[in-house]
Amino acid sequence: MTRSFSALDFVSLPTLSSAGAFALGQQLIAVARLEPGLPPLVAPVYERLGAAHVTLGESRTFMHEVQDIDAGAAAEADLVVDTNWGAFYSYLQGWARLSTRGEAVARVERARQLVEGVFPGGLRFLRLPYKIEWAESRRRLDRLRQPDYAEHVEALGAGPFVEAIDEAFRAYGAALRMTDLKAEGKAQIKVREPLDNFVASLRAYVLHVTTHASSGGEGSAEQALAERLLKPLATWQTKAPARKGKGAPAGEGEPGEGGEEPTDAG
Repeated sequence: MTRSFSALDFVSLPTLSSAGAFALGQQLIAVARLEPGLPPLVAPVYERLGAAHVTLGESRTFMHEVQDIDAGAAAEADLVVDTNWGAFYSYLQGWARLSTRGEAVARVERARQLVEGVFPGGLRFLRLPYKIEWAESRRRLDRLRQPDYAEHVEALGAGPFVEAIDEAFRAYGAALRMTDLKAEGKAQIKVREPLDNFVASLRAYVLHVTTHASSGGEGSAEQALAERLLKPLATWQTKAPARKGKGAPAGEGEPGEGGEEPTDAG
């Protein structure tokens, strides 16, 4: 296997969807424009970042994400999914924490296995952006359908919880138009290209800004410039006002474990 040791590979970025990447790009470009001039090392990559940002804003992926989704319907469906997952988790936690003897011990162990297998990070995935949460929900539902897990669910009488989650999940997918996205098939790969290009340009920009900063050392003008230019990235908040910021163009959410549309830029 050929390994890559490019300096760009060491630039870690947050997980970004098209809308989040566009919003972050807006902030980075805005602070750069406040500077009287950019160093020769930084200026060319800044121009490439700006061009990639424009292309991203014109892409079908971005336009679909910020225009075609009914924010109200998405928020309502998201609330139902969150509520149902929370109820199931609480039910399992009740069994898992039970101190008992006899036949009930087996149920306690089943509950603990479900908690560990389906909720390794608790309910944190419910705070992720809409589309990432949808993907995380799908992954957990797929796991619950596996024979061993399904047996645990049945033994604990938790079937109604899973059924309610599955029903809410389907409505969630419809609200997010995830069914339409899946139907696009191979075409979806092409519309991801502007996001991938923006992420690559952002990596290069970060690398060149930090390289310029290192030439001046701690407390130097170069270091101060880098801090100003990269402040939007350093303070990037992924929660926005509307329902934890899920799906909103202004922000993203905490890095997730997987997803359909967002690119893991880290």
